[in-house]
Amino acid sequence: MRRKRLHGFPQAFYTSGHSMPTPFTTCHYMNRFINGETLVLTKYTNCPADMSLKEFDRKYRLPKKDSIKLKGTVRAMEKRDVPTVFKLFRD
Repeated sequence: MRRKRLHGFPQAFYTSGHSMPTPFTTCHYMNRFINGETLVLTKYTNCPADMSLKEFDRKYRLPKKDSIKLKGTVRAMEKRDVPTVFKLFRD
C-alpha cells in the first residue's frame, strides 16, 4: 500500500490468510516461493513435518535461467503497457 500511495495510486490489493466476516469480493491466487528457507525461518509458511528444510527449498526453487525457453523478445516495461484504467486513479 505504501508503494502505491507513493506513486499516486489511492487503491491497492490486500491479502490475508483469515476470512473476512462479510465477503465483498473473492480472488484466487497462487504464491510462488522465491526463497523457501527464509520464508520458513521468518514463519511466513511452514515446512511439512515429513520434509527437511533442504528438500522444501529444492522443491520450490525457481528454475535456472538456461531452462526457461521464451518465444519472442523480452523488453523492459514501459508506460504504454499500463492500462488506461490506472490513469483514472491518478486524477
